[in-house]
Amino acid sequence: MEMRAQEQLDHYHRYFICHGCWARIDIPLPIPLQTLPTQIPWPAGATEQNFLCFVCRQAMAYGREEFLANLNPSTSDSDICDSAAVFQFSLPCGIDNCAGLVEIHAVMSKDSSIADAVGFATKISAVAITCNRGIHTHSGPCVSASSVGFALDKEWTAA
Repeated sequence: MEMRAQEQLDHYHRYFICHGCWARIDIPLPIPLQTLPTQIPWPAGATEQNFLCFVCRQAMAYGREEFLANLNPSTSDSDICDSAAVFQFSLPCGIDNCAGLVEIHAVMSKDSSIADAVGFATKISAVAITCNRGIHTHSGPCVSASSVGFALDKEWTAA
């Protein structure tokens, strides 16, 4: 038990604060304590990332600066980095026959399945999220359950 506590003191993770309900959205990416802010992982070329809040079920865009501003030392036995991962929902834009996707990240249990995702996707409400073509902005309920893409997001997964 003592070694486990020491291991957890060697890293931390970042989180976002939900713009809708102020709940914390923990990101399960362990970062060594010695890491400089300029070395914090952020998907290449991304200005904003859309994340889902499981408290209010709203998906909103968050920037790198927000990610860097919120630090949580990993000191508990139930460290989120051990039990959760970042998954990406891919939903068709569909506005004016746009072939773009609305991409929303969600922190979920590592063993989440497509069945879990489909059941939850119908409850997601987008708040000013732009499709990946940058053409259309979505607000409100996202999709029907039949059109959900769901996969582990490797850019948010620890190596």
